[in-house]
Amino acid sequence: MIPSIQDHGSHLAYAGFAALASLAIYVFMPSLPTFLSSGSEVESPASSEFSRNSRYIVGLYNKANDCFANSVLQALASSPILRQYLDDSRFRDQPLTVALKTIIQDLNNPIRYPRSISPWPFLHVLEVIYKSRITRSQHDAHELLHLILETITDEHDKKLRETAANEMALESGERAEDEKVERDVNFPHEFMPFEGTTVDTIRCLQCGNSPEPKSTNFIVLTLNVPQQSSATLEDCMSSLLSSEHISDYGCQACRLKELIGTVSQKTKLDEAGEEIVAGSSTSSKEIPDFVKDPLGYLHYLQNLDPNVDLHPQVEARLPKSVKSTIVRTTSLGHLPDMFICHLSRSIFYSTATRNSCRVSFPEKLTVYSSQNAKSKLSSLVLGNSAEEQSSEDGSKTYRLVAMVRHMGTHSAGHYECYRRKEMFKNYDLEAVAALNASSPLVADSCVGAEAATTTSRMSENLPTYAENSSATSKEDLLLGTKLGAISESENNSVGPSRDESPTRLPRWSRSYTATKKLYRQFTGGKSWWRISDDKVWECTTDEVLRQVQSVYLLVYERIPPTELKKRSSSRRRATAAQKL
Repeated sequence: MIPSIQDHGSHLAYAGFAALASLAIYVFMPSLPTFLSSGSEVESPASSEFSRNSRYIVGLYNKANDCFANSVLQALASSPILRQYLDDSRFRDQPLTVALKTIIQDLNNPIRYPRSISPWPFLHVLEVIYKSRITRSQHDAHELLHLILETITDEHDKKLRETAANEMALESGERAEDEKVERDVNFPHEFMPFEGTTVDTIRCLQCGNSPEPKSTNFIVLTLNVPQQSSATLEDCMSSLLSSEHISDYGCQACRLKELIGTVSQKTKLDEAGEEIVAGSSTSSKEIPDFVKDPLGYLHYLQNLDPNVDLHPQVEARLPKSVKSTIVRTTSLGHLPDMFICHLSRSIFYSTATRNSCRVSFPEKLTVYSSQNAKSKLSSLVLGNSAEEQSSEDGSKTYRLVAMVRHMGTHSAGHYECYRRKEMFKNYDLEAVAALNASSPLVADSCVGAEAATTTSRMSENLPTYAENSSATSKEDLLLGTKLGAISESENNSVGPSRDESPTRLPRWSRSYTATKKLYRQFTGGKSWWRISDDKVWECTTDEVLRQVQSVYLLVYERIPPTELKKRSSSRRRATAAQKL
């Protein structure tokens, strides 16, 4: 049966209505959740613009196996402490320092839409310095990171040496153009922000002698990943910062004691009139040239310090057969402000393979120095309890600002970088709520025009990435000063405060709830970027901490002690308020 014209028209009408409905859903569906939500959760224009501006970060092109360099540069760009050092005017004429500062500024420029740049202007500077070419084959991100930081350190020391030589020349009235003069001049050592030290201490189990601890500088602390299914960063640290017994060690104190005994015995024989006398052939072999007789030699040996460098003629006469067992302990000495850890996943047998151990790592950690008077060995405390620690006991508390992961095999793979959004680096909900606990604007409204005004003020006060914020402004960022507009509106208000009914939550608790809403409004909880070359996604802290099987480099940055005290006090107030 052939359908009628009327039926055909009805079908066309239905199809038209369906197309119109689909179009309406496509257009209005994105804004439907906001329309249905309560007034307190409506996103203000200021917060919408802020969220859009924080969605993207400048990426880096990968034309041929450049991911190793891209991930390292993004990780370095995440550190405000490093940027503060690069802004030091003393090092503006150092090529790699200037190149690193330039590309980090470019990577931190705020953008509204996706944008990428090339890493090769920076890498070409590195090629010129070392007069070699970086091939387009697979490279190790850790090796490049170490090379960059080591070169920056060399430029730093070179500049300090030149400055010291010029000052000496001004005092003497001569010009210091001789490179040898600059090389030999003494200058005060300044630790780089990423430079720390490990301290090795040994103790002989036979004589009990313990020489002066030896300090070794490090730029990136390499930690061996255990060959097991899972581990923690604390496990990796403990394997390095631990004690070990070493047998067949040539203890200088034991050997010197043995030599003194031998010389003492022969000196007694000499006094008894035996064959050993001063000037004989036997004596000339056993007594150094700078002593006159065996008795003087004995007195010389008895007054020696076994923990200092011995005279070559004495050291040559130490008995090599004397062996002993020692205990060697490695600890941390000077703690850097920028603490970088490299998790070595290489396993070498007949061939090199990759260790796929799942290594969990914390967002915050506290590291103790061996200089701590309360503990002879350095230790590591992980977790939220780190906020309760004080820098007065020789410790430093760090916050994770970047993580580089490697996916693939030992010889091939891909690097990605996770970096924290700096505008939320110092964000602490409890601290903000505590500082603004007395504000009815935060506690009760945070909606409508007032919320939009507050959000606009916060957005205006947020620093751009290209700015060099001072330490004070960084501490105040979203911790009180930048949210001071909230309390300011209350101070300018006239009239008595609103009475609180017994059934309502305490004002502090309401302040915390409102502040949390503002935080979610700005970030959606996504305070990190995941960067794969020129592709950028937003992600949460939990997503970062779940990368346990591929974590390769960790960049921690010191939390200022003043901020720790603020956070600790705020959390105590939060706990007390929630108990009410």
